[in-house]
Amino acid sequence: MRLRALLIVPLVVLNFLSPSAYVLAQTPSLFDPPVVLPAGTSPTGIQLGDLNRDQHLDLVVSNRGSGAGEGAVSIFLSNGDGSFEARRDYRSDGQADGGSPAIVDFTGDGHSDVLVANGLSNSVSILQALRTGRVGRRIDLDAGELAYEVAAADLNMDGLTDFGVTNYRSNSVSIFISEGHGRFASRVDYPGHNGSGAIGFVDLNLDGILDLVVGNLNNDSGIHASTVSVRLGAPGGIFGPAMEFQVGRYAGVVLVGDFDENGNPDLASVNGESRTVSVLIGDGAGGFATSVDYATGDLPLGGAVGDLNGDGHVDLVVTNHQEGTISVLHGRGDGTFADRQDHFAGGQLHDPTGIAAGDLNGDDRVDLVIANSSSNTVAILLNRGAGAANVSAAQSRTLHESSARLLVERNPIRGGQGTDFRYRVPDGGAGVSIEIFSVTGRKILDLSRGYQAGGLRAVHWDGLARGGRPLPAGVYFVRAVIGKFISIDRVVLID
Repeated sequence: MRLRALLIVPLVVLNFLSPSAYVLAQTPSLFDPPVVLPAGTSPTGIQLGDLNRDQHLDLVVSNRGSGAGEGAVSIFLSNGDGSFEARRDYRSDGQADGGSPAIVDFTGDGHSDVLVANGLSNSVSILQALRTGRVGRRIDLDAGELAYEVAAADLNMDGLTDFGVTNYRSNSVSIFISEGHGRFASRVDYPGHNGSGAIGFVDLNLDGILDLVVGNLNNDSGIHASTVSVRLGAPGGIFGPAMEFQVGRYAGVVLVGDFDENGNPDLASVNGESRTVSVLIGDGAGGFATSVDYATGDLPLGGAVGDLNGDGHVDLVVTNHQEGTISVLHGRGDGTFADRQDHFAGGQLHDPTGIAAGDLNGDDRVDLVIANSSSNTVAILLNRGAGAANVSAAQSRTLHESSARLLVERNPIRGGQGTDFRYRVPDGGAGVSIEIFSVTGRKILDLSRGYQAGGLRAVHWDGLARGGRPLPAGVYFVRAVIGKFISIDRVVLID
């Protein structure tokens, strides 16, 4: 989960919803005027991540309308100043017509790969990234019928990245456990509830094991509402029975954050048909209070979390497809949100779909990128800075928001002396695991594992193995997984 904000973009546009008469509020915009980039055909899913390890957030877009001779996935490499190089298009196994891509390292080479769902092909594709951020070979895997949305994480705690995919037509979730080097065990399918759509992994009950969250697109009979399904995780990457939590209609997006700032993960579902966001406050044990709904614009299809006004509280932002706008709901830090403020999305009516948030130009403010599916564009909205995020200028050079890059304080080190690893957890919180490996790939030690609230964090390694046992001098690797992002750094241990 984007802990990840879960983003899902539906395959069926609900044309029966009438356009809203809501007028944009005449308030000062949080953002500079949109910068619009040409994209592929009908871009829908969108994600940010560092593909070439230059510590800038690159842009990956899945194009629902891709066909013969067209790229299903577009990659825009960042220039670090909020601008991007011209896109490069790549094929997947058919159309990348599911939700947002996932950007993670599946092969263990230290470079982030791209995972997309191919609905019409009933498959997923892994596009392996090279050192330059370009794509090398592609791996295709069979999924269920109408593969819809993907999410990746280390589900069985073996240091390898696993993933899951929802299958809308077969109403199921497929789990793929990694065997390393881009290979996966046969998938394990779990039954869905009612139109499986959004997917993510987060430690909801704070036991150090990731749980499964799924947003359901169809309405339950008799209550005219959708649900969010939760399956608590167990060791080995398996999940227990589903629990259902009622939200608005057509729960196409599920977002994660600590909205009331008590250390427990909370959820928010973006509901396209009911034009609302439903906020579910977590109890830290895997359960949630009754949802509270907040109005959005017409047909919200995408969502993201981040501290947009720099006040230290997590905000929500959604795309309003029918109106060509985005709605920002500022968090108060107590689990409640202010009424929406709408902003132009850089396209036209019936346009904005997917959205992602991150610092694109290194100014420590949360910017936005939006996929506009009708005008075939991507809009960049740079944050003007209603307030500054709590990151120093020196830290921002190495710790970009939403990048999982570690800062190694001391290197080389001596056993017993050790070093601190500093990192940033994105606004809204994320699942974090930090592990030490030998050069042969043997896990030496777990330094940190579990859900962490957003902000700067640090963990200390004393240069020793479990139980304080000494280690031989040599090269070791620290592997950090923060939400969807993975970073691998080398540490030299000397006598």
